[in-house]
Amino acid sequence: MISGTLARRTRRLARLAPALLVLALTAGCGAGFDSATDLVTEPGQGSSGDAGDIAVRNLLLFQDEADPPATTLSVALINQGTTDDRLTQVTVVGTPAVQPDLDLSAQSIVVVGNGNETEITVPGVPAGLGFNATVTLQFEQGGAVTLDALVTTPENAAAGG
Repeated sequence: MISGTLARRTRRLARLAPALLVLALTAGCGAGFDSATDLVTEPGQGSSGDAGDIAVRNLLLFQDEADPPATTLSVALINQGTTDDRLTQVTVVGTPAVQPDLDLSAQSIVVVGNGNETEITVPGVPAGLGFNATVTLQFEQGGAVTLDALVTTPENAAAGG
């Protein structure tokens, strides 16, 4: 009788073992504040980065279909700091630097391009539609940030492609 009960318990434990193993291996998934499943990501095609207190969000290069094409910057610049800063230079690899001298007040957002009041045109961008180009934004206080930006059209960006 004792050996039959022991055999049944052993069989039950053997059937539960795979489930217990999976439970043990997945118990840490999503645990804690820094788990990968809790990280917030931004939807969209644009690139994002930071330079000091300046957050660069959704950086894209919009290009028309003229010959040669005109290329404009599309980006949101967020000064999260308590002091004013300034965008002093934009460089796209293979092109001369553009010096926009754009003021960024403390605790403010400036949206550049795509129909907004502020536009920055970058002449001679060697990358065509659908390619990436390396863009460096230089700020007076925050330093520089270099990001790969998609070269697209405003219509493609609005359509998600």
